[in-house]
Amino acid sequence: LGEHVWQAGAQKEVESSRLDITHYREISAKERERIERLVNQVILRDLPVQVAWMAREKAEAKYGYRLYQGGAVPGSKIRVVRIQGWDAEACGGTHCKRTGELGVFKIEKVSKLQDGVERIIFSAGEPALKRLNQQSEALAKASELLKTTPDKLPESIKAIVAERDSLEKEIGKVHAKAMETHVKQLEKKAISLGTVRLVLAKTAKRRGIDAVEVANRLKESDPNIIVVIFEVSERVQVVAAAGDEAVKAGVNAGQIVSEASKVLGGGGGGRPFFATGGGSSKDNVDEALKVASQTVTKQINMAIPAEGISNAGQA
Repeated sequence: LGEHVWQAGAQKEVESSRLDITHYREISAKERERIERLVNQVILRDLPVQVAWMAREKAEAKYGYRLYQGGAVPGSKIRVVRIQGWDAEACGGTHCKRTGELGVFKIEKVSKLQDGVERIIFSAGEPALKRLNQQSEALAKASELLKTTPDKLPESIKAIVAERDSLEKEIGKVHAKAMETHVKQLEKKAISLGTVRLVLAKTAKRRGIDAVEVANRLKESDPNIIVVIFEVSERVQVVAAAGDEAVKAGVNAGQIVSEASKVLGGGGGGRPFFATGGGSSKDNVDEALKVASQTVTKQINMAIPAEGISNAGQA
């Protein structure tokens, strides 16, 4: 990774250990693979791990201050642990006599601990072999499920992802069409109250149809419109949206939602042109619809005929 790397922390356990290092960017997959390969090369070479007591000045002159990666150590003499050609550190801990005793090295996870510090979680020996076996078993199971071989698994997954993306696009088109149809159906049922057009509807919650988007689309299509939608699922969501001209005529979406939500045992509100709210009392939806219609009539001083309430997919 470079000469700038410095140990920022470490914890050694039997099953897995961690090493925190300073580094200016996240460790890439290729860098992780290279670290693993280099460490395992040192293990396979079965190099001696040499331990010697040295005068501090002599050790520093020979190895530099990188001796203190694990932290400063006291005394005029320090214990130096060295793998020739690879590393030397001042350390008083227990070490193997040869690198081959580690058996195998496996990085389990690399993550960003904070800005400028990366954490490497790894294992060695039997715990590393156990992780490798688990990965091998997972690959075998995935290959069996996809009716392929481990070496062709990436291609199979790529094909599945492409198929999923294609299906999601088609589903998106279906949802878009359903949304367009739903908006048109509600718009056709709008009633005229002087200069204001009112859409008052109770709908069941449906996948791909969002009440907020429906209300906004209707509002954007006609500046004289006021839309109040009661979307029923486990709870009742109330959405109201009013065009600019409707607001000028006295319509206040926030007040409409606030009054209707009280009947539903909840609350809500917003601004004159847009508001949301709701409650959990689904049995009171019809009463809340009446309150919403009465609030609109008070705001614009007009009477609403009974057929003006739309049940677009009742819950």
